[in-house]
Parts: sequence; C-alpha cells; structure tokens
Amino acid sequence: MITNKLPSVKELIRQYQDYLASKEAGGVRYLSVLKYLTEYTERADIKDIALINEESLLEFQLYLYDEYDFTFETVRTMFYTLKRFFAYLMENNLIKENLLYKVEIIPKPQPKKIISRYYSFDELISRYLNYRKSHLSYGYLIQVEKHLKGYFRYLRGKGIKSVYSVTEGSLLEYRDFLWQEYEQGEKDSLMPESQIERLGTVCRFFRYLYKEGLLRDNPALNLAWKDYFHKLRQRPKKSKEIKAVTSPLDELKQKFIDYEKTKGKSLSTLSSYKKGLEVFFGYMQSKGLSSMAQIGKRHLMEYYPYLYNYRGIRNYPVGMQSKAKYLWALRLFFKFLIRFDYLPYDASFDLEPIKEEKPLPKDYLNQKEVFYLLNQPGSSDSLSIRDKAILEVLFSTGMRNNELCQLNIADIDFQQEMVRVSHPKGGSSRQRIVPVGQRSLNYLNSYLAKARPELANGDPQALFLSYSGKRIKTEAVLNIVKKYAFRCGFRKNITPHSLRVTCATLMLKYKAGLRYVQEQLGHRSIRSTQIYTRLIPLDLKLVHQRCHPGERIDR
Repeated sequence: MITNKLPSVKELIRQYQDYLASKEAGGVRYLSVLKYLTEYTERADIKDIALINEESLLEFQLYLYDEYDFTFETVRTMFYTLKRFFAYLMENNLIKENLLYKVEIIPKPQPKKIISRYYSFDELISRYLNYRKSHLSYGYLIQVEKHLKGYFRYLRGKGIKSVYSVTEGSLLEYRDFLWQEYEQGEKDSLMPESQIERLGTVCRFFRYLYKEGLLRDNPALNLAWKDYFHKLRQRPKKSKEIKAVTSPLDELKQKFIDYEKTKGKSLSTLSSYKKGLEVFFGYMQSKGLSSMAQIGKRHLMEYYPYLYNYRGIRNYPVGMQSKAKYLWALRLFFKFLIRFDYLPYDASFDLEPIKEEKPLPKDYLNQKEVFYLLNQPGSSDSLSIRDKAILEVLFSTGMRNNELCQLNIADIDFQQEMVRVSHPKGGSSRQRIVPVGQRSLNYLNSYLAKARPELANGDPQALFLSYSGKRIKTEAVLNIVKKYAFRCGFRKNITPHSLRVTCATLMLKYKAGLRYVQEQLGHRSIRSTQIYTRLIPLDLKLVHQRCHPGERIDR
C-alpha cells in the first residue's frame, strides 16, 4: 500500500483547528488565515508540510495580495497569527524550525507605469498565466485559463474586441448573463459556485492588468463583489416549467433520434444529429415554415448561407466540421421521412456536402519528446502510477481519449497482449481489437496491483479511476496529459490526440503498412490515415538533398 509518512497540510490544519476549539480562550479568530493557507497549498499542489519553505511563504503573501487584495497590515497580522500554527507543529515534532521568524512581510505591489501597447486576448492570457504559474499548480492554472477564455468568448460575442473597452456596466451585464443562463437551464451554464469562481478569476485578472500598468483603471474595483457572492449563494433558482413536446417537428425529430438509436449510434452522434435538426428548425422558423412538406430545393439552397453564418450557444462561432455534421444529419432526416412515408419525395437527394477543413496536425511529438513525456510521472503515489499507465496506453494503442475512458478491466487481454475498444467513435458497430505493447502492460499491471485498489470507490468494472474512485472523464485525461507536457517545457499544445498522432506517425516512419495503421486507429476511411504520411517527409528530404542544385553546390 502507498501511504504518506506525514499527514497532509489540510489534515494538520484541521487538527490544529480542533486543538484551538478545545481551548477556552477562543482560537476562532485564527481560522481565517488557516483557511487561506489551506486554499493556497491545494492550488499550489503542496501536499506535505515539509515542502513549505521560505520561498513558498513569500509566494503565499503574493497570493493573499493577488487573490484577495489584502492590505500590508492585514497580511502582517495574518502572518503573526500563523506563527502560532507553526509553533504547534514544532511542539508536535512535525517541523524542525518555525520559518515564520525568518520570513519578512513584503510590501503590497503597487501599480506600474502605464504601458502604451495593445495586447490581444491571447497575449494577455499568456502573460497572466506566466505570472501566476510561480505559485499555483498546473491543474489550477488550467481552471484559470478556462474561466478567462470563457469570459473572452462572451466579449467577442458582444462585439467587444479588447479588454480596454470593458467597463463596470459590461461586467455587471456579464454577471447577470451568467445567472440568467443558469436560471433558464441553458446547456453548459455555470452553477452558482462556478459563477463565483469565474467572476473571481475575472476580477483578479483586471486587478493584475491595472497593477502591471496595462489598464489605466480597474473596472472591477468598485462593484462590491463579496456582497454579490454572498447573495448569489443564498439566491434561490426559479423553477423552470418543462413544456411538453407538442410541435409536429419536435415529434418527428424525436422519432428520428429513436430510430437512429436502434441502429447502434453513439450518444455523441445522436446529440450531433439532434443539434443539426434544431439548427434547421431555427432556419425554418426564420422563414415562417412550419412543416417539412413545405421545404423545397430553393429553401435548401438558401439554408447554405444561413448555416455558414450560424453561431452557436452564447453567440460562439461554430467550426466547419460541426456544420458539415449538421448538414449530414439533415440528409439522414430526409431519408427517414421518405422511408416511413412522411414525405412524398426527397428534396435533399442532391444536397452537396460542406467541405471539411483537414489541415495537417501541428501539435505532435517526435520519438525523443514522447519518451521524455512518458517518463515524467513518478511512482510515489497512486495517482502518479495511474497517470503513468494512462500515458503509456494512449501512446501504445493510439486510441482516442473517450475510448480510453470507457475501457473496462475485462477489455485487457494480458496473455494475447490485446485491448478491446468497446466504445469507439461511430458506435458499437465500429468496435475493434488492437495490440498493446508489453511495456504498457507492465505499467497496467503495476497500476491494477498497487494504485487502483486505493482509488476504488464503487465502480468495479472501470479500468481507470478518478481521484474520487469513479470512472475517469475525458477532461481529467486531458489535464493529465497537459500537466506532464507542461513539466517537459513543451511549447506545443499537447493533448491526448497528440499521442494518437505520434503513435501513427512513428509507426509509419518505421515502415508499418497504411492498412495496419488504419486498423490500429479505427479510421473508417483510409483517407483519414493517409494524412499522417504527409507528416513524414523523410524520403522527400533525401531526394531534395540529392537532387536540388542548391544542396549539391553546398556539398
């Protein structure tokens, strides 16, 4: 069993709180700084009290200034009371010395001189994350980036192209927008606690811009956020009335979805079909059409520019690949209506598909880089052992993120060294069995013997488990890959799909047949596999060196 030698920082703080509560002369006034210390150690991924040093205590001060905008006097008072906690740890032989007597309180950073330069949204995010990464863990930085990108998408949807145009009024509109989405039950709306996290991140971001001299004024300064957060936690959600599906179009849509479901289509595919029909029904409503029998070729011709200019939820842009899927769903819907005599003829029989963009993959790894990445996770705890097994299986099999998350223990054949991909893209009809390397199986055995029993919490079938013991989710796997890529110092945007591309390109490099790589990856068409051959221009490079006049002269 893998155990920590000392209690975690959070557990020690809880023990100290119990100790204070047992004393008559109340220690309640010390709890606030302990709460902030607990929060900081979790976000900085400090799990052992021995990892707290003078540098981390200085970073904790910056954290208090940045996160809560405390004054110098408040931070000094907090550190005075924090000395008592470290004295308690010394009395119980948990630390050797009280570092609080060595650490000086640094002054609160003051705003810098105004910088007369325009920064784009992406440049500001990169600059802010570089500033925060010194005292925050990678996992928390990912959440910060996610919140800021969500806010910037909202600004773009409103036609606000830079942070320099943000005002107090637009921030108030944004917080009302978040609540209205939640109240109306919109897809991807944020829960109240997530709204508080999003708005808090935005406030800290504007405070940073003002402090760094990137803004003349802080638009989030005088909006009484603490009072609003308190009210938000207590505000009841209005119950949304669920209306019965009575529209003939909605009934036809549901019958179509049920029919496609019987054909073994995956939930994600069905969701794409449903969304595609909803977009088309929105177009019909804009044209005053209420029945599919009214649709002719002229309407479908006019639907192309409507779909081209279509913007999704929260006015976000939709990619060409998604629009192509929406059009494909419409064609299948017409075929369904013809087959079951809802329409006399198919107006979409010669509907031309949208050409999908298929650029070359950019963010993949070479052989040296991929093994450097695979060697990043350690073996000191259950999560590190699990992360190691996940990276190895992704690279060895080339499977997709969702396919890995849906793996069960029974899908691994250790004797034949094969893996059954039972939930592939395209539904159960696309199931496949692919080989997995002995190296990956060794790490899987180690994970199943040492780590999984400690993580298990009610899901006996799932192969990979989350921290809570449930089946791991795709977002967690994405964060795992990005975390270790961040440790490697890669400037590329490495994702689970990057390991899939790397698997394919290296197999082709070492002369694997294109047909075998197609089977390994589970591509329906070999044209999808052929794109990876363009990533290995080795033969072209040799010919270029041998035949190009410029190369021959240099030699």
